[in-house]
Amino acid sequence: MIDFRKIRATLRELKRVYCLINDDSEKKYFEQYFTINAIVNCKNVIALSSWLRANVDDKMLSDVFENALMQEEKYVLGPLYLLMRGLNPNERVLFVKALRQMREHGCFHFGYESFENMIDETEQFHQESNNGILLFRGTLGCYMAVGKSADLIYEKLGWQPAVNHYANDSSCMFLCDYSPLIVGKVLEYKVSRQELDFDHIILDDEGEACLEFSLQQQMMDYYRFLADYDEIHLPTCGLADICVEEDGVKEDIQFPFIQVSGSSICMFNAMAQNYLVVSGHSWMLSPEDLPLANRLADLLYMDLSLSDNKSESFGQRYRVHGEKCCDAFFDVKDRYQDSFLMADYHGVVESYGDDAVWLAWHYKMPLWCRSDPETGVSPMVIIPPEKVTKILEDEPKAVLEAIDIDDSVDRMALWPNSLNNGLQDTTEYKHPRVYKRKDGKCVVTASLNGKSLPQRILKDEMVSLYERYPEGVMKKAVLKLILWYVYTLKEDRKRR
Repeated sequence: MIDFRKIRATLRELKRVYCLINDDSEKKYFEQYFTINAIVNCKNVIALSSWLRANVDDKMLSDVFENALMQEEKYVLGPLYLLMRGLNPNERVLFVKALRQMREHGCFHFGYESFENMIDETEQFHQESNNGILLFRGTLGCYMAVGKSADLIYEKLGWQPAVNHYANDSSCMFLCDYSPLIVGKVLEYKVSRQELDFDHIILDDEGEACLEFSLQQQMMDYYRFLADYDEIHLPTCGLADICVEEDGVKEDIQFPFIQVSGSSICMFNAMAQNYLVVSGHSWMLSPEDLPLANRLADLLYMDLSLSDNKSESFGQRYRVHGEKCCDAFFDVKDRYQDSFLMADYHGVVESYGDDAVWLAWHYKMPLWCRSDPETGVSPMVIIPPEKVTKILEDEPKAVLEAIDIDDSVDRMALWPNSLNNGLQDTTEYKHPRVYKRKDGKCVVTASLNGKSLPQRILKDEMVSLYERYPEGVMKKAVLKLILWYVYTLKEDRKRR
């Protein structure tokens, strides 16, 4: 799979370094090196510096060139080197092709006559078609939509178009090679393609950010499109962490887990609170969130590549690891039937099943779900060190047992447990009761502040969940969830 996002990011970084050079003769050396030698011969930054010193006359080096490319090579060339190194063989071929074309056309400039031709072709196309999209396929294999076609894609899919201020503020959008599939299937539009000799487009900084952001949206939507109705759970490996500034105070917020389905993408923080990235085709991110969008797209691309583009394999390695941890926990639990077991997986302390629910409930910790080979999903809690110490001090039946399986947040595929809503509800309901009426309907009753609350008919899925468990902590937790849902939540909605 060719990831055009990476090719374009590498070209943009190359342009950034190129713009630091003022002298035309030095620019020629720079172009020559990256066009002919960079991909083939450059193994690292040191090799690049050696080549520059060997092939560029010292007398021709201006202060800007020397400072930018030699003395501060880690700052200037490091990102470029990392981007080039991340290209796979097919992407490197296209990158070199783009470099050569840019040299032929004038480095890092775009022929605006071609863009105007696209606008004219698009206007004519939409005069003749009411439900179509016109895409232009360029020499790098990517596509471009302009004018009304770009506007329609934005309207239906939310992919951010850029505005070309050099061409009457016309909308434009790059599309990766897989994106026309989404446009055609999701929008049910006829997608027409035309071959056109273009390789890239350079806009102002705002336009560049919009183009880049749209490419990240497309990668995330492609993963969603393949996932379809499945819910995929992945660790973010730190890629979703953000920094929020309020009243001059900066706060780092970690989102260790992410859930992806055909309908949405949602991140979860350490307290199991969610942050919606996209729902349907309504995006909560904007071009200002480009760094986060880029990292999330990279995360999904990584899983896509490791899964060989097969949706049934999405997140599989994390599910398998979770099942191993569950198995290991319950194997040890057999020896501690009357204790609260906390399992230490090489420094990460977890608990599962009834023990997890009880500990999460009484020690104010979020409850998660994790893949279980027996039940499909098992309640699970991650216990921070300070809580481990307190639990061992407070609970005579608590046991901490080391289990020899590597585990870390970076290997967990977790999602919030719905029981959290009930466990975290502080409303003190009295005398709760679930029973079946003569008409066959299952209802719940309770009292609050000395007053009886009205009967509420329960949905079938609630009844099924309640009847699944024998008397014990799990059944009590489900009852708290039911009370939260039929009373607390409905009262909250009324107040709003």
